[in-house]
Amino acid sequence: MSISGVRLFTSCACALGLVGLAACSEQTLAPDTTGPEFNFQGGNGGSFHQRNGCGDGHAGSAAATLVAVYGRDGSTEITVTSYSAKDTLFATPAGCITTLDLTAYAPSSDDGGHGYDRGHRDFWFSGRDHGSQRWSRHFDRMNTGSSFRVTVTGLQPGMRIQAEAIVGCLSRGRTDDVTAQSNVIRRTDPAVTALTVPATAYVNLPVLLTSLIKELNGQQGASGTCYLYVGTTLTDSVPNLAVAAGDSVACNFAPTFATAGTRQLTVTYGHVTPRDDNPNNNSASASTQIVTPGSGGGTGGGTTTLWPFIVNANVYDDTALNYADVFAMSQRLASNPAVLRDTTNQTTSTVGNVQLGNFDGIIYEAVPFPLTSLTVSQSTGTTTYHSQSWTNVASNGTAGANSLCANLLSGVVTLVVCSYQPDPTFSNGRTEISYIRNDSNVTQVQSAYFVDYTGPTPSACDPTSTDPNQPCYTIATAMGPALPHYQSTYTFNVVLTTPTHVYNSAITIPLGSGPLNQSSPYACDQSTVTGGDSIPVIQRTCLGTTDTRQRKSGMVANLIALTQAR
Repeated sequence: MSISGVRLFTSCACALGLVGLAACSEQTLAPDTTGPEFNFQGGNGGSFHQRNGCGDGHAGSAAATLVAVYGRDGSTEITVTSYSAKDTLFATPAGCITTLDLTAYAPSSDDGGHGYDRGHRDFWFSGRDHGSQRWSRHFDRMNTGSSFRVTVTGLQPGMRIQAEAIVGCLSRGRTDDVTAQSNVIRRTDPAVTALTVPATAYVNLPVLLTSLIKELNGQQGASGTCYLYVGTTLTDSVPNLAVAAGDSVACNFAPTFATAGTRQLTVTYGHVTPRDDNPNNNSASASTQIVTPGSGGGTGGGTTTLWPFIVNANVYDDTALNYADVFAMSQRLASNPAVLRDTTNQTTSTVGNVQLGNFDGIIYEAVPFPLTSLTVSQSTGTTTYHSQSWTNVASNGTAGANSLCANLLSGVVTLVVCSYQPDPTFSNGRTEISYIRNDSNVTQVQSAYFVDYTGPTPSACDPTSTDPNQPCYTIATAMGPALPHYQSTYTFNVVLTTPTHVYNSAITIPLGSGPLNQSSPYACDQSTVTGGDSIPVIQRTCLGTTDTRQRKSGMVANLIALTQAR
């Protein structure tokens, strides 16, 4: 219904209930021509934002959350949910909202009208940062339970919404006045933005399909199921696949086909929660030709079999790396636990970024040495990390009996090609290619603290020393030059040529990003041991690792690369 007038409570202490609220001063405002149209309903919903409880001597009995989501149709869905103040995770809605005031403010003029903190995705809702009041709406005698939802028009992303609610049903005969604030954010819009399928693949071998799902609006994440369709038939799915606001996530499949022919493959991101702003961009399709390994034209009018070239690869770029490995040990006399005898503390910390590009390929036949030529490269976007070519490549080592290898590179980039003669598992032999780039730009700090308390006075300790032979020292080591960060894709290119075949693998991997926590909780163990002087000693040993980072990564598995007859 349209608003003919709105009311604003200009002064109100923490309410003692409906009677107390009625005593608050009230003024009537003229209708705002840009004010919204309303419809509302009860229901369960909401997510965490800010809470601020006050009450009648029972402060903190209730808490509330507020979510305001703007859709591409111009409507904004506002959800207010009440909780017990003891529910710090906002896990279970509780209480009943009996009275509610909603107020909308224009974005602050201090940041150009955008209404958010420049440099962060999180939207501000400081009381002194909001702009002018746009409208206010009062609801009472409500019967919607712990959640209230209203849909309005006329709002824009960045505007600030404040909800003041009276919450009951948590304590007999008592109510709480709680306030929640949030800016209007754009509704989530996940889309399938990339799909990579090999143009040709082989029967009865996995066909690697890689896709990228990106959240486009940048203010609300999503969760859904990634589906694979062959034609119109659903063949596989990845449930509970989450994508953060503004980020992307990979969704990969590896179907096999028993017969040759063209296959139409479609990836769809469906059953999205919360509601998707644009479901029309949630699918992408591509086709692949499934073939049977057979004969191709060889040199001198002969024929040669096209043997599959299978590739596995993974890459990652870790930034915001925070790594600390701690070992600590303390010893006290069992007869007098108050007397400390020995203390040891060793810490290794690493700060910086680390990159890996790992390509592993296998050809289902033994290629002959010398190779006619070999070309390799690794790149992201317009940045090439490594590129090199060789001709007339001879073997220079082995990897065991019945094998020949060419060890071409070592160090930051390693490259090894090994050819193995036929065996019971590989009737035509096999050739393995390992091409790895492992680089870093980090500062590593090693600290050690060894103090002997067994003598009359503790041993000397200077933690600023850089001599590892001293009882205490700190050594910082910087490694590697600055590294260009990975872009949205990473590409391997490997072309191996023999007198009869060309094995060509040009792989572009879509990359997703997100936080990664590989920490081990700090834990301690205590035991009684016998020291060198046969005196029982209480020994306490503690170990722990902090390992957090932001990782941009992607992978392929069992991808069939192109094999051609020369």
